[in-house]
Amino acid sequence: MSLSAHRTLEALRDEALELAVDARERGDEAEELRETVRAVSLDRAPLPQVSAGVWQMEERGHEVGAVSAWHEVKAEVARLALYGCVRRCLNARSGRPS
Repeated sequence: MSLSAHRTLEALRDEALELAVDARERGDEAEELRETVRAVSLDRAPLPQVSAGVWQMEERGHEVGAVSAWHEVKAEVARLALYGCVRRCLNARSGRPS
């Protein structure tokens, strides 16, 4: 994808949800789950932009607030994606709609 084709998180999330519905209609549970997890991971605020210089300072042991915030957001996204995946699997096994 080129820089000129950049899309918003909302557009990417909507696309993932559409792909999940398509996969469900085809009976492809694995693909449905992958796209659902991707949609959940995109349901967030954009990650802070961190320059290469800031990353280098962090690597040298200097604490940088932007990098800490970036790591916190990434951890929260991973937690929410895992929660959504587990919840969906449990609902599927119990017969409840997701």
